Amino acid sequence: MLVKAELKEQILNLLQGHRGQQNAIKGMALAGLCGLRDDRTIRMTIEDLISDGFPIASSCSENIATGARMGYFLPITILEEYNYKHQLRSRAIGNFHRYKSFKIACERSHLQAEQVKML
Repeated sequence: MLVKAELKEQILNLLQGHRGQQNAIKGMALAGLCGLRDDRTIRMTIEDLISDGFPIASSCSENIATGARMGYFLPITILEEYNYKHQLRSRAIGNFHRYKSFKIACERSHLQAEQVKML
C-alpha cells in the first residue's frame, strides 16, 4: 500500500499523460494503475492535491464531437479551466438549494410531530 505522499506523487506523474479533457482518465483507471481496488482514495487524494495547489480538473460528461472525455485531467486551455470552475460552482449552488429545502422539510416535519403530540 502506498503512503499518502507516494500516492500523490504517483497520481501527479500519471496525470502528466492526461493533459486536456480529450485525454481524461477515469478514476477507476487511475485506481488500477495505482494498485487500488476502488477510486475513493483517488478522489480524496485528488482533492488534497487541488488544495495543495495543483489544478486537476474533472468532467462527468463526454462529447464525441469535440473529443472531450470523462475523468480527471490537467487543463490546458482557459476554456477547460472555466468549464470546470463553472461545474463546481453549479454543484455548490445546487447543494445549497438542496440544503435549504431539506432544512425547511425537517423544520416542517418537527413542527408536525409536535402538533401531533399536542392532540
